Amino acid sequence: MTRARSALALSLVLAACPRRERPSRPAPAVASPSSPTRGATSTPATPGVMPLDDLFRQGVIDTAGPVVDLGERQSAAFVVGPNPDVDEVNGDTWINAPARLRLRVPLGTGRAPDDAPAPPTSVSFRVRRAAGRGVSIIVDGLLVRRARLPSDAGPSVASFTVPSDRFSRSVADVELRIGGARGAPPAQVDWVHVASGDAPPALVNTLTNDVAVEPTPRRALTFFPPTVLAASLVLPRGATWRASLAAEAPRGGSRPPAPVIARLRAEADGVPDVERRVTVRPNRPWTDVALDLTPLGGRPARLSITATENTEARLAVAAPRLEHPAGAAPPPPAGELRHVVVVVLRGARADRFFPSLSSRLAGGGFARMLREGTGAEATAPSLRSWSSLISATSGLPAETHRVVELTDLLDEEAPTLASTLVEAGVRVRCFSDDPTWFGSGADRGCGQRVGCEDHPGACRADTILQSLATAGLEPTSPTASIVVLRGGALPLDPSNDDILALDPQPYEGTVTPAQTAVLAQRGRRGDVRLEAAAQDRLGLLHDAVLLGVDRALGALLDRVEELGASPRTLVIVTGDRGTPLGEARAVGDGPLSLRVVSSVPVMARGAGFAAGATIAGAVGVIDVAATVLERLGVPVPEAMTGVSLARSQAFHDRVLPVVATTRGEMGLRFADLIALPRPAALGGGMQLIDPREDPLGQSDLALRLPIARALAEFGVATLRPTSATTYRPSTRVVPGT
Repeated sequence: MTRARSALALSLVLAACPRRERPSRPAPAVASPSSPTRGATSTPATPGVMPLDDLFRQGVIDTAGPVVDLGERQSAAFVVGPNPDVDEVNGDTWINAPARLRLRVPLGTGRAPDDAPAPPTSVSFRVRRAAGRGVSIIVDGLLVRRARLPSDAGPSVASFTVPSDRFSRSVADVELRIGGARGAPPAQVDWVHVASGDAPPALVNTLTNDVAVEPTPRRALTFFPPTVLAASLVLPRGATWRASLAAEAPRGGSRPPAPVIARLRAEADGVPDVERRVTVRPNRPWTDVALDLTPLGGRPARLSITATENTEARLAVAAPRLEHPAGAAPPPPAGELRHVVVVVLRGARADRFFPSLSSRLAGGGFARMLREGTGAEATAPSLRSWSSLISATSGLPAETHRVVELTDLLDEEAPTLASTLVEAGVRVRCFSDDPTWFGSGADRGCGQRVGCEDHPGACRADTILQSLATAGLEPTSPTASIVVLRGGALPLDPSNDDILALDPQPYEGTVTPAQTAVLAQRGRRGDVRLEAAAQDRLGLLHDAVLLGVDRALGALLDRVEELGASPRTLVIVTGDRGTPLGEARAVGDGPLSLRVVSSVPVMARGAGFAAGATIAGAVGVIDVAATVLERLGVPVPEAMTGVSLARSQAFHDRVLPVVATTRGEMGLRFADLIALPRPAALGGGMQLIDPREDPLGQSDLALRLPIARALAEFGVATLRPTSATTYRPSTRVVPGT
């Protein structure tokens, strides 16, 4: 049922996602402190800064009713349905509207009585070249008005009154059905305005203007009362909202103009609102304001700026931004970093590391990485294990490389982490106990290769990692070492010493290392029901493998210290995807709504990362490749859409791309929630689940978390493809498949 629902949801999302331009990479910053549930953090004095200008431009404009400008990324209501075709005509953007243009319009988004706007009484839109002359206006599935479009052929505004009692919900579905000839666009639509009365629409391109008040003119967001600007995002912890306010009014009158009342408000689900009101007198110097958002840190929140009172003066908001504590050290000087070690531990689960390290992992390596470095929970790039591994080692999203099965070979034209480094003059060495990874295409660029043939009879994850320590950890030229370990992926084959270290008692059950291979095959076909004792044993075997890696990692870090190479070495440990060990009757595979599948650890120790810090926000496995390239001063290819872990502000307003595979599973994670768009057959809308408490998604939190739902809907509506480029994998022959 979960997979069938996910397949339908994926088709809905991909149809609803307009393309967005790839955002420019923000300036280097530092990792944000984590929530109290994720361990200790450090709080240096240097703050991180997140500009909010673009977020407000893309958010909600409420001026006596929400406004939509389909020619801009901003929208108060967004198109639901096929991605419309965009044409540029004389500098104006037009949308070739389908016969059924659906808008989801938020009404009464504020929760205070003075926020509630009057119910809409009119729907206006600007049309051009309408092939049909009839239009039907449908609100929440009910027909409220049929009318004819203007008869002239040129651009014109059509405005129709609608009964206000039809708008009974906080979010209304407004549909325009325009008749036309078959095969031809029924109409070209510029903007749609749902409003109370005949208020003219406030277009997005009028928001940013030069404001000439003393002492210095500034570029600012400007709007006339009564208007609300709002944006939704996951707030950094310990953040402060800052901005400069001013007001402009006509000069030369006999009486001084009345002041504008500006209100800054932050709302989050389940906690009291945080608010500040400021009286802004027109034509006076800029006023700096600040609002402490600490009580709302780490939560999906709605930030709004409201202008009220004097309708003759416009409010100006300059440099709106969030300042938050920073957690990482500045990047090392150019040329200082000499060696980067990337360890991809297949099957690693975030719950073994966060909120605290499992007591079974007492080998010293993981504990040292978390104590002396920066950690984060990352979202797996794909449900399928092999697809996730290709993403983790190439830096390409799953939708871009399209590799799913062992028999898929990464396209020769696709960039990889190793090939990109080699082109920049960085030496690359690769180590792996997975012979199928060598030759997959993701290893393109590897120079020295160390695999199972170098360790006959003892090819385990800990053995391969130990071989790195003998390969030289203080290279004379820039070097990257990529280590791919089967680790926690099934079948599990820990050493007897590691098993006895966790459970010295004799074992007489049926879950042996060889049996884990059988369970993995059963898990690919469907549910696997395990008794409690068998599930515990399976978890013990998983942790025994990790314990061997833990010890080898600790020895590796000790060797780096002995050589005095720590200031010039960066070690990053991550996973590809988590391995379920009987949770929700899944073994070795499972839906993305299962947290143990979708969450893996990321730990970075060394140059540019603070000790004991964690990153709060949306982090992906593909961010590891971007981090390595940025730390070594190598440009990141366009097809790699990850963001360096040292750039913290990129994670808070960032919605991860849809994770999709050929089987159709998808999920979109932000904060601690997963958003799943409901199929149209089930009523549409957005379902929110908390995978920590409800991995199967049986309880919908959308009604109880309206702001989180709004953020999820906005994220899906503005979702962009991870890359304009996709690659077609070829087929290879893998022995034993």
